[in-house]
Amino acid sequence: MPIQVHLLVWTVVVLTRIVCLKVSLSLAAFDLVDVLILGSALILSRSAVRVRYPLFYPAFAVFEALALVSYVGLYTMPLTYAVQKFDNPLQDAALLAFDRAVGFDYVAFMVWATGYPRTYEVLGRIYQHFQYVALAVFACGMLFQRGRGAGPRFFASFVIALLLAALVSAFFPAFGAAILLDPDLGAGAVGATPVDDIDALRAGRMREMPVRAGGLISFPSLHVGLGLLILHHLRGSWLLPVFAPHALLFMLTALTHGGHYLADCLAALPLAAASVWLAGALLRGGRDPARERPAAAGGAAGWVPAAAPRMS
Repeated sequence: MPIQVHLLVWTVVVLTRIVCLKVSLSLAAFDLVDVLILGSALILSRSAVRVRYPLFYPAFAVFEALALVSYVGLYTMPLTYAVQKFDNPLQDAALLAFDRAVGFDYVAFMVWATGYPRTYEVLGRIYQHFQYVALAVFACGMLFQRGRGAGPRFFASFVIALLLAALVSAFFPAFGAAILLDPDLGAGAVGATPVDDIDALRAGRMREMPVRAGGLISFPSLHVGLGLLILHHLRGSWLLPVFAPHALLFMLTALTHGGHYLADCLAALPLAAASVWLAGALLRGGRDPARERPAAAGGAAGWVPAAAPRMS
């Protein structure tokens, strides 16, 4: 795993702690255990360690993926809460106006979707697989697509998408389309923005993270963004047909269970594109993981170019 990816995760941790301190939102202490976990993931990612202990590469890769995904998840959620304390004007009226301008009726769509209860229940379970699918794509990319660098590229763009979405939501906050639904119809929108949390944050009443925190980003949709990133980074790989159905259903559940406006979902297109470009620029700052492979047995320790010319 390129060191830039590890530095990106450390950036998330530090940025979140700074923003939360600025807006007086308390977080759990970052202690020696956290340093040891992230430090171990960095050490085990180094090529010298992987070459010296090749049989342990799968275990090292899984540990690294678990550590990085876990800390990104632990710190991006508080960041999405903290930025709501900036109390910028809510954009629900503008987002609803866009949906109506393109002929999309969210309430009618939800009436239709909930009319198929078994399918709706399955989609609800898929919606809640967000972090697990991200971890699975990351780990599979590291284990099975090392030559293409799919794992690092996917994860870097995923983390950047989270950061960009938090930044955008700070300036374009919204309750989400679920506020248009009556209680019975809205009960299935398990990922809808918790209105009480946003009100408490904007009023300055919330000083610490709630025990059960929900996603506060309505615009843009991260579920749609994740689906697009999966389809992009796994294209041309045998992993694409494995994850593509989940990715496509993910994008649908942003509407059925995420309480998103259609505008939120469409905004995920430039979000994903910007994240892919920025991740590519970040990784080009060091060695390109798509052009590396483990050194052959008996060769020099470390990594060698995958396209090294053969000697005749």
